[in-house]
Amino acid sequence: MKAVVIRETGDIIKLFYKEVDTPSAGPDEVVMRLKATGFNHFDYDIRERIAGFPTQVPHVPGIEGSGEGAEIGYRVTGVAIDGRVSISVPCRGV
Repeated sequence: MKAVVIRETGDIIKLFYKEVDTPSAGPDEVVMRLKATGFNHFDYDIRERIAGFPTQVPHVPGIEGSGEGAEIGYRVTGVAIDGRVSISVPCRGV
């Protein structure tokens, strides 16, 4: 899959669009096919290392978006493969 990746902190030239491994869902997680996402101030703060907490790089930004369920963890309920899903919290990068 393709993703924007922060390989190291710093200014905008630290963003790279590249091929990354497709993640797999843990027991309490959903992997989604994003259809729309935003890059907001929190993502900027992580890139600039001013977010107030340590973030490991490489890091795939994105704390809000919408799309479809692609893989569902076995303890997840209320989500279906190809069903509509959205995110609005920090998520695990790849």
